[in-house]
Amino acid sequence: MTFHNYIIYVILILLPINLFPQFMDEEVIAKAGSDEITKQEFLARYELTPQVDAGIIGIEEALKKEILYSIIAEKLWALEANELGLGSSDLIKYTYKVHEEMYVRDALYREEILNKVKLSDKYLAEAFRRNSQILQVNYLFSSTKNEIDFLYNQLNTGILFDSLLAVRSENALQTEPYYVGYGQMDKLVEDILFGLEIGQYTKPVEAPNGWYIFKLTKIGQNIFMDSKQADAEHKKVLKIARATVTDSIYKEFYKKFFPDVNAETNGAIFLLFAEDVIKSLSDRKQNENIPDGKEIFLKSDDLYRIENELGTETLNALFIEMNDQPATLKEFIQYFAFESFSVDTIDNNMIMGKLNLHVKRFIEHKLL
Repeated sequence: MTFHNYIIYVILILLPINLFPQFMDEEVIAKAGSDEITKQEFLARYELTPQVDAGIIGIEEALKKEILYSIIAEKLWALEANELGLGSSDLIKYTYKVHEEMYVRDALYREEILNKVKLSDKYLAEAFRRNSQILQVNYLFSSTKNEIDFLYNQLNTGILFDSLLAVRSENALQTEPYYVGYGQMDKLVEDILFGLEIGQYTKPVEAPNGWYIFKLTKIGQNIFMDSKQADAEHKKVLKIARATVTDSIYKEFYKKFFPDVNAETNGAIFLLFAEDVIKSLSDRKQNENIPDGKEIFLKSDDLYRIENELGTETLNALFIEMNDQPATLKEFIQYFAFESFSVDTIDNNMIMGKLNLHVKRFIEHKLL
């Protein structure tokens, strides 16, 4: 039966239908080929579909027909796809697998993380206290640990914080007060800052871009102008508090889950793949005249071309060994196709570094 025959068959069945209520006692309200549309399926879709015009008098029948025709169209496309054999293609199989694994990870996250989030009265009281304050701080910064340790030792020998700051380049960035509010920093740093007395300074604090020593210079009060703002702040504190606890539980789970994981990537295969990715990005930048500093995206047609160039033998070769879940390069590329990958400059080391992070994420997702 062709796609057009499906359409004719369905239309013949639907022609007598005017108002749906008279059919609600029947189990099947329409057919598309061999597929039946039951009243339960229709009602579920109808009730879960946003209806922009639902408030207009007399439009209910038209809305019901629109939903029913949408269901029929989906089933027709599914029947056609089955005839073409699309349901058994590698792309569809892996797409299904990726989504299945995503839902499994989501279930694990709810079980191991979200279900364990509890906000005690003591924790919330501290959260509201912090939100009522605005900390004014100064900081010393260094990109190296040796230098920040040297600065910290000087402070401990009695040299004034302000004297050190006055002769350093980061002083120029602090002509205006630097304020810190609740939820703006990593919890570990926030705990340290909100535990300071005015005039005290911290030990060296590591950050993604280097090391800091903070000094608390003033504590201001967060004033709420009216009940509306106070209510908004209350909701904000609850949201931040929950997010902070959730992140803390996740980090603890992550630390316990992965310490004994052994994973080894085939360096030669990784290099082959990386070289093709770099070439694809370079070609796209040149062919599309993408200026420096603007994002260059790796697209699906780039990955199809890379797969063809690498060949079946390389694609099916063992790419990652990890516990009892070995993975081929083809499996990784199929996963990678669902990821967004872009760079703003053609730098080989940077691109390979970003690719390595995606390999690491792939390993984590597979194990989870």
